[in-house]
Amino acid sequence: ELVSKCLNKLFSESSREDLDTLKQQGSDLFPLGLQHPSEVVRKSTIKLVEKLMGEEADLLWLQERDLIFQLVRMLADDSIQMSTAASSALLKVIGQKTGVSLVFNDRHAAHMNSIIRDRNRAVVAFRVLEFICTAWRRREEEAETFRLTGAKDELIAILHSDDVLLQLNAVEVIALLPPHEIGKELLVHLLEAAESNLGSGAVPSRLLEACAKFLAGDVESSADLERRFCEIVSEKARGDKKSSLQEQVDMLNILSVLSSTPRGLKIFVKSKTLSSVCRTVVSNLGSQKEELKLATLSLCVEAIRSAKFSDDEGEAASATFAESLGDVMEPLMKMAKCPIQEEKVGAICMFRSMAHHTWGLKKLFSHGDFLAFLLDRKAESSKRALDEKFEVARLVLAHPQAGEILGTTQVEMISSFVANGAYYTRQDAGGNLIPHVGTMAL
Repeated sequence: ELVSKCLNKLFSESSREDLDTLKQQGSDLFPLGLQHPSEVVRKSTIKLVEKLMGEEADLLWLQERDLIFQLVRMLADDSIQMSTAASSALLKVIGQKTGVSLVFNDRHAAHMNSIIRDRNRAVVAFRVLEFICTAWRRREEEAETFRLTGAKDELIAILHSDDVLLQLNAVEVIALLPPHEIGKELLVHLLEAAESNLGSGAVPSRLLEACAKFLAGDVESSADLERRFCEIVSEKARGDKKSSLQEQVDMLNILSVLSSTPRGLKIFVKSKTLSSVCRTVVSNLGSQKEELKLATLSLCVEAIRSAKFSDDEGEAASATFAESLGDVMEPLMKMAKCPIQEEKVGAICMFRSMAHHTWGLKKLFSHGDFLAFLLDRKAESSKRALDEKFEVARLVLAHPQAGEILGTTQVEMISSFVANGAYYTRQDAGGNLIPHVGTMAL
């Protein structure tokens, strides 16, 4: 162990000449070190081997001595430290021009395939799956090589298994794939697995959340898939009598993920369910159930913000919000003034999203207490709340119709507030601004 540590220290900043010396002197020691019973020695040896991966010639040298296969085998080491170290070294190989062909030659790929199919060693199998998907994302042009490992097929098979933990892990690993590999085929499997598990705890919600993330991103989809997804989610999001509180919260969170991008918001708008969800906003915000309030706020914040940066569908979404939210300011102001920081900051974030839109600006300043609340720094005990208030004020001033909607006096008051910064409340006797910074940073 001492020798291996010293070697790593010695070659921590190696010249090309030093590395050549390491290759000559360590040729026989590397295989022994990688198979040593001590984790310290194995990990140190991996680090030494990793130093020899700077050039194509080095990779061939490692391959000739079967060291790359040793690293591939160590992906399945029972120790997560060893597995992680081996993965790091192999990903460095992947970065080289010939790296993919060396790491995923027939022998290595067959070994990895046998591991990922072994359900008796699921933890180890997922480490290998994670490595394959990470490498796939880094070298997308070698997609066919990665497909031959069977990793994607195995992940799909796990989605349709009856093991909850494996299903949830599969979702996390699938997210590592390149976006174009998470296309219609995988979305179909995710939706099928979610539908077959509806009402059975966390699995369907997590699967649908993954679908929402992919649909909101750059993955290939179809109108039928998008409609099918929204139908599943919106039924639960409406909060009918058959839905439990947790189901309602889960589905609102899923819609929040979907609405976090203009593309996702378009899907939501096309589903024709946005207005029905909006109609529950006021009642949800007035609920005594904090989880429901926060989930509703999250959805509104994301969707209203995304509507600003979308095109025609964004305008349609914006109009839907304007028509459907009703008297939302009263419950929002109540939350903004409450001592629970999550609710307070959530409400101010909602104000911030609304300030992007003309209808939002009108709704904000239709409430008699809003301006006084916005300009009152002393009411806040957290830096986050002060920051969010300041951003609301900046957005209000940046709106092209601010003067017309607010009038000169209110615009001047907000301008003075912004000029003094987020944390300043008054001047001392010498005319210096005295900062007021919250003590409860979120």
